[in-house]
Amino acid sequence: MRHFVLEAERLHVQAAEPIEPLTVFYGKEALPQGLKTSPFPMVTQANGRPMPQWKDLSQWMKVTMATIVSHEWDLLTFNINLHPDLEADLVSAGMVRAALSERVRKQLSRTIGAGREYFFVVEGHSMATGQQTHLHIHGAIAVRDGDSVMDIRAALAKAAGHDLHGRSRMRRAVHTKWFNLFRVAYPDYLFKFRTRRDPRLDERRLVMSRSMTQAASMFWSDVAHERSWV
Repeated sequence: MRHFVLEAERLHVQAAEPIEPLTVFYGKEALPQGLKTSPFPMVTQANGRPMPQWKDLSQWMKVTMATIVSHEWDLLTFNINLHPDLEADLVSAGMVRAALSERVRKQLSRTIGAGREYFFVVEGHSMATGQQTHLHIHGAIAVRDGDSVMDIRAALAKAAGHDLHGRSRMRRAVHTKWFNLFRVAYPDYLFKFRTRRDPRLDERRLVMSRSMTQAASMFWSDVAHERSWV
């Protein structure tokens, strides 16, 4: 979508004349009847206040922007259970989120190179029962042509403490699935237990790579803020 936004703005600068508003709608080939489009960019909220800056967005909204902008790539979602030994070590050290962030970054950098776009949420409750369970992460990563999904799965497994020398193997530890269609249900799913207290975790449970943060924040800037062109 960012490509189309920037292309429309470039043509506007070249032609120095008004162009038709850009409308982008995910999920259907045609706009539903009665759909009301919004001005672009959306400079003000419904209450007349300016649109918030990226740093002021909720974690839910940041993931929403990251998921939408990720339509420029093939997005592979993943659910990964932490190995019990690693979970025990991280909880004992009191640094679950920070340590997982570094482990995922390091393993993916070794496997597919540095600077890849990804995000994930750390969670500790069961979707089936709602009760506290083993720690696990849900997220997604941008996949490029030539990347091996098997290698990515292996890197994520190592980041979660699996397939390491001296540790027992766990069944069904890593699940991946291609992302097809954006719905708000996806970020809802990622943050379904965001307010559920977990003594192993603090309130901030989102990890987003620097490159994904940059792409998503630039997209938000395009959507929500006027930019001057000279």
